[in-house]
Amino acid sequence: MSYRVWLYLHDVLEVGNTPQHLLIAKIEKVYIDDQVVTVQNERLVIDALKVDPLSRLGGNDYATLDKTITVQRPQ
Repeated sequence: MSYRVWLYLHDVLEVGNTPQHLLIAKIEKVYIDDQVVTVQNERLVIDALKVDPLSRLGGNDYATLDKTITVQRPQ
């Protein structure tokens, strides 16, 4: 794993007409693997491609930084 986050969950809000939730949280700690970080001009720079994040686009669609993938939901 490239990173690890500890957070304090403040609230969970239901939004919209379908069961969707918005999490309100405070980030307490973040640990980042040295292999995904470089230092430029005395600042840490995270290489997003090395972290390889995954985002949900909606419905069955997900995306990484270089492609979009579809995962069927269980019936």
